[in-house]
Amino acid sequence: MFPFKLTPKRQAYLKELELENPFDVVSYFPRTYNRYNLTPLGKEQHDLKVVIKGEVKRKERVVRFGRNKSLFKFTLIYDENEYDIICFNRDYLE
Repeated sequence: MFPFKLTPKRQAYLKELELENPFDVVSYFPRTYNRYNLTPLGKEQHDLKVVIKGEVKRKERVVRFGRNKSLFKFTLIYDENEYDIICFNRDYLE
């Protein structure tokens, strides 16, 4: 079936989506997509995603602590203001 090992959880998920072989997987298109719109600062709400577009002025290295935990800091310039951003467990942003 697949040329690699699948975990039982992944097998169950593929079966739920009725994906039976590699061709089904690469030709699968989800019904919905996440759409993100820019959020003007001052219009954000608690517990909702905020999307802004800015320029990274300075980035620091990823600091690792504990098991599988990390912290990444950078300074973002948005609308001529500087913001210090801290991201937890987001190594891919580095």
